[in-house]
Amino acid sequence: MKFKLDTKVPIFNQKITHKDKVIFFGSCFSDEISERFKNAGFDVLSNPFGTIFHPLSMAKNFQDSINQNPELSIFESKNHFFSWACSTLINSDTKIGLENKIRKIQVDFLEHIGKSSYLFITFGTSFAYALHENKQIVANCHKQESTLFRKVFSGSTEMSEAWKEVLELIFTKNPHIKIVFTVSPVRHSKDGLAENNRSKARLFELISSLESHFKTKNRLHYFPSYEIIIDELRDYRFYKEDLIHPSEQAINYIWEKLKAAFFSEKTLKLIDEVENLRKLNNHKILTTNQEEIDFFNENKSIKIEKFLKENSDVNF
Repeated sequence: MKFKLDTKVPIFNQKITHKDKVIFFGSCFSDEISERFKNAGFDVLSNPFGTIFHPLSMAKNFQDSINQNPELSIFESKNHFFSWACSTLINSDTKIGLENKIRKIQVDFLEHIGKSSYLFITFGTSFAYALHENKQIVANCHKQESTLFRKVFSGSTEMSEAWKEVLELIFTKNPHIKIVFTVSPVRHSKDGLAENNRSKARLFELISSLESHFKTKNRLHYFPSYEIIIDELRDYRFYKEDLIHPSEQAINYIWEKLKAAFFSEKTLKLIDEVENLRKLNNHKILTTNQEEIDFFNENKSIKIEKFLKENSDVNF
């Protein structure tokens, strides 16, 4: 007897190995999955501008980095400086300090775009907030007065045009990069549940439009993380207490699906070895016997050193 529908996850022919650099960009779901990649020993860059949810804000970061745009949209609040293009985590106590920080992030990001094999992009919402003064869509409101902003509902065509330009720029810098789109399963319930569904629908339309536009290049892919959570794990026990964010169990379930789709048997075996070594490295020694402690630490160091010598592509 069958009690649920299984999500069909495409198996990707071009597998990810530990030799590949991987970028994650977008919503907090990107942060969750990128952590799994890091723990598995991959070379990962995750959300260098902080967590960003809206496709147009994300597009601006790509465009500014690739085009080396000097306009950084910086403002001051309570003797601290922030950028409308970044999350609150990107800040400084001086304007020049923040300018230098963002420019360094842009340079590093551009370098990663040129060298990476895979770019995972997770769109979160079609709702955004635009500044009244210049209509710029912000990546984060930084807890500023609501009177500064106007809430907007971006159309799929507007977002698609922006992302077509971004993808052309990315492919100019790295013709071989593979891009994987996904839609965040996190519900933006503050917008309203019906509104959240309409918002997600526009993100699906956006991705569909980009796939159609670039279909001859076979560089764009889609991973159904949203469908796995909403359709396959359709029970609130797979959510955190806020009933909005997927639980650790749900994220791990998606991670297993992703591993099956993107990794070869050889890479999966290597991931298991990395995870076992991390457990060994994090093991808490209960004994107070110094001789036993020294023996354990020496044995651990030998195992890790031997593994990394044999697997130099693994980041541990």
